[in-house]
Amino acid sequence: MQGWLTKELASNPDLRNKLIRGFKLSFWIAATFIAMQILIGLKFTFYKDLNPNITTSDGTRYPGFFADAQVNAQYLGMLSFLFLINFKNIKKTCFGKLRFIQPGADNAFLLRRPIAF
Repeated sequence: MQGWLTKELASNPDLRNKLIRGFKLSFWIAATFIAMQILIGLKFTFYKDLNPNITTSDGTRYPGFFADAQVNAQYLGMLSFLFLINFKNIKKTCFGKLRFIQPGADNAFLLRRPIAF
């Protein structure tokens, strides 16, 4: 069963580039938000109660626009990989050739080798 995003990407290849540009924009918004927290302080936030591990004896962990600093670090870490994409070398999408594994089905033929339990 394919998801709606996968179907849309298969029919509209330009959507992938728009999505990646949108995620890159959200990265820069998050980085700007952290810069504002560094300059103004932890009062620059969306939450009135922050996670207790934000300020420790080791220092301050800036949460960004999340309530927890670890979630913010994971968000920025995952989005930073998008800046490694070289759009000039991408020829076409491969979403039409994907095989999806259905839960509960016998998917051994997808692995091209026998499964031993």
